[in-house]
Amino acid sequence: MIPLPYMLKPKEQFHQTEAYVSSPPALIIFDEQGDVWTLGFDMRAGPRGEYSFDILRNGVKIGERGSRIERRGGAIRIFTPEGVWKRWTGKSFF
Repeated sequence: MIPLPYMLKPKEQFHQTEAYVSSPPALIIFDEQGDVWTLGFDMRAGPRGEYSFDILRNGVKIGERGSRIERRGGAIRIFTPEGVWKRWTGKSFF
């Protein structure tokens, strides 16, 4: 997959996303480190009739799938196809 420009970490970052935001409906989410979080294009069936997608950080697949990405209280978390929330630790989701 070739990432689109909006999926990549910008050279200069002047803002971060609000304290609480979810993707979708947001297209991208910026965290405190300026990393860009978004859903990829590989769609599969997910929990409760939702679809799941690859989770991308700065345009790179991180090996997780989810139907939503949220930034809440400064933390990034995803809703997985198994129907559970996982939180980003800075290196992986747990």
